[in-house]
Amino acid sequence: YPEGIPYVLVNGVLTIENGEHTGALAGKVLRKTDL
Repeated sequence: YPEGIPYVLVNGVLTIENGEHTGALAGKVLRKTDL
């Protein structure tokens, strides 16, 4: 994420707050076999 962006939401889950990672893992790994 770019410097100066204090908050980042992934799929509606706050993942970066005040420039620090919250520990939340909101994404999903996509593998070729899943397609």
